[in-house]
Amino acid sequence: MATSLSARSRPGNPISTRPHHRHPHPIYLGVVLPGPWFLRHRDNPQIKTFVAGATAAAAGAIAGAVIVLSRQTITDWPGAASP
Repeated sequence: MATSLSARSRPGNPISTRPHHRHPHPIYLGVVLPGPWFLRHRDNPQIKTFVAGATAAAAGAIAGAVIVLSRQTITDWPGAASP
């Protein structure tokens, strides 16, 4: 086995390095199961408006988080310029 003992997950380890093949992937099911519903309602103007608003809200939330986290993280200009 190429994986060393220290790299394998152990009981209680918060980060598991083992693949979870026994459980379905939730993101896969979140796309495949409601797929027919999305196809049936993709031309609905109310849903298009909702999606546009939700996209704008998500973009604003991400931009706001970037500003807040940047202010807390970047304390001086030389530190901001270094990789």
